[in-house]
Amino acid sequence: MTNYLQIDWLPDDDWNDEIHVGIVSNGFAAKSGAYYAHRRLLADFGTALDRYPIGADNAPELFIGYGRQVEGEKEAIFDIPEVRIRIEPLGRTGRLLVVALVKDQQIEGQSAELRMETNYSALHSFREELRAAEGPPMHRAARLE
Repeated sequence: MTNYLQIDWLPDDDWNDEIHVGIVSNGFAAKSGAYYAHRRLLADFGTALDRYPIGADNAPELFIGYGRQVEGEKEAIFDIPEVRIRIEPLGRTGRLLVVALVKDQQIEGQSAELRMETNYSALHSFREELRAAEGPPMHRAARLE
């Protein structure tokens, strides 16, 4: 069975998209989603995917979730994840590890974690699919296998 990470987005307005992230890992699957500013997705996560080499100190990470206000802090701390994706180095051979945690929105209390090896070539293709969000508003998807 193929393990994969897929990000789908549907345009909502000029600034926000409805983002859905799905994973399949060893036969287990989960899907979650949220309204998320697509420009932020592209600017933060997408640009981070262009890094070479990716190191432990600059690993691209995407967090979609909810925050809470902590006493004494001006801004909310976003630490209740619906989706967390991190691309990190795997050894010294140029391989990468994709770690994705998705809290399933359809089955309460269920989540799935994906740990999958990839390489810079596959990551580049995934990044190019994400860049398509800059085009005309329509349903788009990016998939990393």
